[in-house]
This record gives sequence, structure tokens and C-alpha cells, in this order.
Amino acid sequence: MKMNVYDCRTDDNCQAGCPKTLCCPQPCCPPCCPPICIPCQEYAMFHILDNTAASNTDLTLLPILISSGQVIAPVSGTEISLAQGHIFEISYQVTATGSTAGSFQVEPLINLVPEASHSTTAQLSEAGMSASVSAAFLVSTLTAPGTFSLQYTGPNASSVTGAVVIRELA
Repeated sequence: MKMNVYDCRTDDNCQAGCPKTLCCPQPCCPPCCPPICIPCQEYAMFHILDNTAASNTDLTLLPILISSGQVIAPVSGTEISLAQGHIFEISYQVTATGSTAGSFQVEPLINLVPEASHSTTAQLSEAGMSASVSAAFLVSTLTAPGTFSLQYTGPNASSVTGAVVIRELA
């Protein structure tokens, strides 16, 4: 059974007079949230949007939705910080339109280190054609904080678009 979780720390989900509690399995309205609440799971979504991309380019990650910004937060336009003490699921989908034919690769970087086991490759059969890649994987920051970015390698692309979704699992 899927349960909706409401963040009752904001007035958006609470009516006047209700306590500001961390998270509850029902909207915070009379009767107020029950005393047993479940912890919030952090999440974020980023849009990938580059009008052009040369080989070895870090892809632009524009925030679309960030649950609190305390656990998952943009560091720059190309890098996302992941707070220490968590396990995250990261998934991405990238579509590139090539200026020339050839194969391209999208490789995640964790703490600026390429993660070849999570990289994806696609073939652009001719100039102007598009291809997509996607992947999902887990990242642990249990012992130290981390960063995440994506790097494009391949023929110059006339456009690169897509999305990244990051969910805190634990």
C-alpha cells in the first residue's frame, strides 16, 4: 500500500493551530497529525538543458524541484551536493542531438571521480539525429558527503536535454 507523506513543517500543509511536525501520513488538518509520524524522504529533480555540448562537458543541471535543500542541494550549475549519512537512488535520462555522426557517452561523476560502471553510450547514426541514454544506481554517503555531476563525451552536440532524479532511500 502506497502512503502519501505530507511535510507538516510548512503552513502549506497545516491549518492554524496544528503543531508543526516533521512528516505525517495524512494532511495536517483537524484532527491534527497523529503523534506517530514517519520521517520525510528527501528528493530532487533537475532538468538537463545544454544548447550545445562539446566533448568532456559537464552537463548543466537546473533545479526543478528540491524537497528541502538540506540533504540534496545544487552546488553550481553542473554539480549537486549529497549530505553525509544517507543512501541515494540517482536516475538520469539524457537525449543528445549530434552535429556529426558518432557515439556519445554520459558518465556520472561522484566526488569528481568518473563512475564508468554507471556510464551509458548511444550511437548517433548521422548528423542531426538524436539518441537517448538512461541509468539508475545507488550512491552511499554514509561515511562522507558527496557530489554528483554528469559529463558528456562524444561528437559536438547541437542540443542535450534530459532529467536527473535523486531520492534519499535511507
